[in-house]
Amino acid sequence: SAAERTSQEKPSFAVIGINTSKQFIYEKTPYAPEEFYQKFPLLIEGIDPEKIFLHADKRVFYEQIIDLMTYLQSQGHKKIGLVFQEK
Repeated sequence: SAAERTSQEKPSFAVIGINTSKQFIYEKTPYAPEEFYQKFPLLIEGIDPEKIFLHADKRVFYEQIIDLMTYLQSQGHKKIGLVFQEK
């Protein structure tokens, strides 16, 4: 049925990028941290990701990653992973 197809097409994860300009990127849109924290619940509304992956440039400060992870955990997201790119 159409309802079954829709539920199967929903992604079970979200990817959030962190760049060296101290921005968070979600769905190719950059956000200042404060803006991201305000908008994130609306951005994932209806998705309810099971896992969240953080994709950070190796030059991003560790503190930025920890701040984002702390925020996500405070929002009830317990499965958070890091994505690294080999160069």
